[in-house]
Amino acid sequence: MWINKVRKLQKIEKALSELRDSPYNPDLMEKDKLYVLKKLDFEPEEFESIFRCENHSFLDYPCYYPLMNKFVNILRPIIENLLSTRPILFYEMEMRRQTA
Repeated sequence: MWINKVRKLQKIEKALSELRDSPYNPDLMEKDKLYVLKKLDFEPEEFESIFRCENHSFLDYPCYYPLMNKFVNILRPIIENLLSTRPILFYEMEMRRQTA
């Protein structure tokens, strides 16, 4: 049991040391970024302005999610009784509600 704790600590220390290292060569990262910008026909300043904008959720745009959510709430008891296992969509929706 003690050996398992030591091994677990070693794995954690190894993972933390890997996180401290840069996962991607900064020079290569900049080169790749410029390549992608060229392919997307963006100027670096334009990209930076877009990149710095406020993040949006898919709910900020027109979609059918609210309607689907209503149907799921109505149909949930029926679906749960018909199926032998609970659909993963129900778990995902509960997680979204808890984090919101």
